[in-house]
Amino acid sequence: MKICAIGCGGHATTVHGPAQKKYALLHPGAILAACCDPNASRAEDYRQRFGFARSYQDEETMLDTEKPDAVCIVVPTTLTRQVVGPILKRGIPVMLEKPPGCTSAELEELIDAAATGGAPHQVAFNRRQMPVMLRAMERLNTFMPPKSVFQIDYEMIRCDRRDEDFSTTAIHAIDGAHFLARSPFRHAVLSFRDFPDLGPTVAGIELEVECESGTRIRLNIQPVAGRNYERISLHGHTKTLTLEFPVVGPQGSGAILDCWENDAPVYSFRSEDSEEDLFGFYSETRAFLDAVRDGRCPHPTLAECRQPVALMEAVRNRQSHVAWA
Repeated sequence: MKICAIGCGGHATTVHGPAQKKYALLHPGAILAACCDPNASRAEDYRQRFGFARSYQDEETMLDTEKPDAVCIVVPTTLTRQVVGPILKRGIPVMLEKPPGCTSAELEELIDAAATGGAPHQVAFNRRQMPVMLRAMERLNTFMPPKSVFQIDYEMIRCDRRDEDFSTTAIHAIDGAHFLARSPFRHAVLSFRDFPDLGPTVAGIELEVECESGTRIRLNIQPVAGRNYERISLHGHTKTLTLEFPVVGPQGSGAILDCWENDAPVYSFRSEDSEEDLFGFYSETRAFLDAVRDGRCPHPTLAECRQPVALMEAVRNRQSHVAWA
């Protein structure tokens, strides 16, 4: 299986390149054929660092020459639609970084492109592949079916993040809650607290979401607090499950999962900060490439991201309400 990579910038170099290198080392049939970036020196550095055979500056030239079996794409969000769309139309399997487009309209263009090409694709939401999240889903699927979960509380707290558009980070929490709920959203109410002295777009964000299963979700997203962390609680009759995710940074930590029933602990999982693939980046790469190799559909697909993208867009546009028919 020939693998190509498009985008050799900071995020690709930090997490995707190491994952691609590891996959090739563990799977002898996987060939890191080529990488591509408009910056020639950046592409060549990526090639040497992670073991790709060749580097290019133009993706069309690379694809025509290499004819890859799979492509991993990590480009700025503003370029996702124009870079990913033509490759999907070619029928080449693609893994693309989140979010899959800046708006719902861009996402629909990509969904149409994928339908035209007919190839498998996967959106890279790494939280879905964190070891702690996989353990949590095992517990939920065994002991707490979707309709039995009354409430999900999700806190995404960041320290002094004054991004011009924090919605593209907030979508991690939105998708994480959507994934854990295992049920489509029915409607959402959004509220914002602006901090104009910190920047024209800086705000605390709160969402209240009701799912078709009856589960209620409360999302508390605070980008300019004093610490980086993510915590989740899920509650059902006599059962509670709590997660704490690791966060990259000097105060990063491991991951924690605790399960309680009738006020007694019944299960606990600890993932140390030194544990390999703590953040799920290798697992998401492996899930995609294994699915392509085996002829399976990887997840999440573009179509499965419609509701998270709609809420991301609502956060950016300061909408007060979103409803699905």
